[in-house]
Amino acid sequence: MEVLSKEYPQLVEMFIVNATKRYYINVDVAFDGDEYKYNQVEIPAGKFDYSGVVDSLVQYKYPIDKMQAVINNYLLDPNDVFAVEEFNAMQAWRKEAKEIAKEALKYGVY
Repeated sequence: MEVLSKEYPQLVEMFIVNATKRYYINVDVAFDGDEYKYNQVEIPAGKFDYSGVVDSLVQYKYPIDKMQAVINNYLLDPNDVFAVEEFNAMQAWRKEAKEIAKEALKYGVY
């Protein structure tokens, strides 16, 4: 979910929705001269742990169908420049998602 704010967002935000804690990780933060624009990635209830955060972040940019397409395109022709770039970008995001998750979990469970 895209969000606009005058203030730089915290990495992790927690809200109570229907008596259930909901965690959001704020990513892709950009300042456009007037306000911050970023995306909130919702972590499923009960999944605010390393695996749950990594899975949610990876699926934010690479839902299952897109991830399968990237992998299959690469496997079909590992010499295709576009397929290699796309595959490498996906792997870089997976690595970044793991680092974001480690940092997010330092915030602890509220």
